[in-house]
Amino acid sequence: MTAGQTPPQTPPQTPPLARRLAAEAVGSMLLANLMFDLPAVSISTHHRASGPHLLSEVVATAGLLLVIFALARPIRDDIDARVRALLADLVPADV
Repeated sequence: MTAGQTPPQTPPQTPPLARRLAAEAVGSMLLANLMFDLPAVSISTHHRASGPHLLSEVVATAGLLLVIFALARPIRDDIDARVRALLADLVPADV
């Protein structure tokens, strides 16, 4: 590798991250059940499929998508501006 070159980046390690997130989710569930004096592991017997539940899921999903796209737009605009500036430096003005 010569001076000025960036080292190759390693891909993200998804399996260890996925295991960690799963372990944290299960641990949180166990802790919450024990905090409320419930059995550590139990199966729900409540029926949760209903119209209001579906509506709340649609509203929550729409809100999440709006937040994601609202946050991604400034990043996209910034990248576009950087690419334009780079091309302006690379392309001669008389072309």
